[in-house]
Amino acid sequence: MIKDSTAIDHTEYNWEYVERVTKYRETDGVAVFARVVAKDQPDRLLVIAQWRAPLDTFVLELPAGIIEKGETIEQVAVRELQEETGYTGVLERVTPEAPNDQGLTNSCLNFGFATVDAAAPENANPQPSPELSDDSLDNEENEEEEWESASTDEDVIELDLTGEAPVPRGAKAAGRASSSNGPAAGKAAATSVSSSSSPASWREWVEESFDSSALLLAASDDKPVGKVAGLVGLGALFAGWYLANIYFNIFNKTLLKTFPYPLSITNIQFAIGIGLSCLFWLTGVVKRPQLDAKTIASVYPLAIIHVLGNVLTNVSLGKVAVSFTHTVKAMEPFFSVIMSAIFLGDVPPVPVLVTLIPIVGGVIMASLSETTFNWTGFLAAMFSNITFQSRNVLSKKFMISKGALDNMNLFQVITIMAFFMLLPVSILIEGLPILPHNLAAAGLDSAAQADLFRRLLSAGICFHGYQQLSYMILSRVTPVTHSIGNCVKRVVVIVASVIAFQNPMSTQNAMGTALAMFGVFLYSQAKRKYKGNKPKAA
Repeated sequence: MIKDSTAIDHTEYNWEYVERVTKYRETDGVAVFARVVAKDQPDRLLVIAQWRAPLDTFVLELPAGIIEKGETIEQVAVRELQEETGYTGVLERVTPEAPNDQGLTNSCLNFGFATVDAAAPENANPQPSPELSDDSLDNEENEEEEWESASTDEDVIELDLTGEAPVPRGAKAAGRASSSNGPAAGKAAATSVSSSSSPASWREWVEESFDSSALLLAASDDKPVGKVAGLVGLGALFAGWYLANIYFNIFNKTLLKTFPYPLSITNIQFAIGIGLSCLFWLTGVVKRPQLDAKTIASVYPLAIIHVLGNVLTNVSLGKVAVSFTHTVKAMEPFFSVIMSAIFLGDVPPVPVLVTLIPIVGGVIMASLSETTFNWTGFLAAMFSNITFQSRNVLSKKFMISKGALDNMNLFQVITIMAFFMLLPVSILIEGLPILPHNLAAAGLDSAAQADLFRRLLSAGICFHGYQQLSYMILSRVTPVTHSIGNCVKRVVVIVASVIAFQNPMSTQNAMGTALAMFGVFLYSQAKRKYKGNKPKAA
């Protein structure tokens, strides 16, 4: 933005500066000085090492976040501390707002001061969980859409406040420091590494820039991972993500052919999810959440939507081809835009709206030539889209909070709640078809029943497996990479299902599917590029 200004000496000039357009109060955000207190140990300051594109390097920063509409400074301070470091602290005071860089931007922030008791049960195993929108719980789409605030390579560091500050070392340290979000003055200065020697990870940067013995790692692994090993590991995660999706859809489709009870199948998958969640918590793979009545009440609406969305998806899979269900579900961005505009007055910029044209056109083209088309399957997939997209709208409209739950625990908790919600409805509508005598009455002998149980178990494991793999990938790659991977994933699932079930696909159907998938990709990229440039609906 360029603004006409007049200096003290009455000289007129143009001032170029950056202005935040999504500002909901005098200040934009809050950064937290969190002091970790432990018996017989020096106090430590929590900071985060993450990549910053403008500096082309890793920077040490305080946990910080933007204040959203309806939030208080205190709420954001406590939330960001928990999400970005995994620690739960007590906020002691908050400073008045202060400018970040008054010569460049009108952005301001507050500083919060918090104390973290390292001996508290909730801080026994701190696990950072960068914020995901509730859209991420959709079992098929949009895990990466609101991942903008998450770092692509982030970890937590505890700086010793009583010993000597980390000292930059080596000729490559350029001496840059993070200003407003940087560590306390005199205690630590974040330095940058020249772009000609781009580090493979923040750990390499730390080793090149600091005496790493002065840094105490608070989370994640203790050893740096080599570039080759890191790429192999990431490739394995993507392969597992795709395979779990493919087999989930194949198992589900074959189940619905021989066991046409979508409510029962959905609830059995929820039950398997309960078993896996308990296993993860007992083994420490996932940190066990601290639940109370307030948290359960706050996520209750999300559990209802979780039930409806998954039941409708399974109804669709039982009525039409897997490839067609996935093509119709590509319409999710369309319903997201419509519902946000109606209920939130949130209208995206024109370039984002334009990307909806190939999505809608592609779905129409595919529908007109789909050999397995029927209205039940089509409408079930469409209402599944509406259901899943209503979650984000409800969360924003009524300020539904997930409390202190990270996203993996949120998924596990609402899966447990969903099981108990769906159980009486499932029994009332479908009875208990899974009981052996009911299966025998349906003509399934013992061998067929055993095969059915194996498929049910496999589908349930794949369903929850690909959810966790998706979260793991999101924590390791950029939103753009995940977006591309997600689009490719849907194409892979469609192709795999066509091959597995030998579904006929006409040229028009294939072109419509490809057009819709391409539109989804364009939408995700346009939404990210024009984030914050949203006009309000009249």
